[in-house]
Amino acid sequence: MYKSIYDPIEVDAEYFLEHEREEDAFYQKARSLPEPLVDILFGEDTPEIIERTLTRYNLTSKQCEETTRLIKKILLLELPLEELGPRARSTLGLDPEASRQLSQELTEELFSTALEHLTSTLTTDTPASANPNNVINLRDQNR
Repeated sequence: MYKSIYDPIEVDAEYFLEHEREEDAFYQKARSLPEPLVDILFGEDTPEIIERTLTRYNLTSKQCEETTRLIKKILLLELPLEELGPRARSTLGLDPEASRQLSQELTEELFSTALEHLTSTLTTDTPASANPNNVINLRDQNR
């Protein structure tokens, strides 16, 4: 089976073979994204951009896979773009300057067409009307 460590769609293909519900949830979420994010996520040149960028850092295959997963989380709005540098540092073991550079290069080369969608608030499963204090009002249960 084909698996690309540089493709946000294919990086977890083997995992999804045994986790169909998660794969369905991934595609459902991907379909609900703004068009610029979908274009990057499913773009034919996305794996090439990621590979070209990561090759400059002499990362191992495992590090490349983890970076591609971070990119996927950013495109799915599960991780803020601003977290790419710090996560690259902690997940990949890069020094602060390399992680900052990697984040900057990916922002310029991959995310630039969708920055307005990536710098806005993250999507969550919690509705806006949810109780911000996480307090349950027991008096309302008996009505």
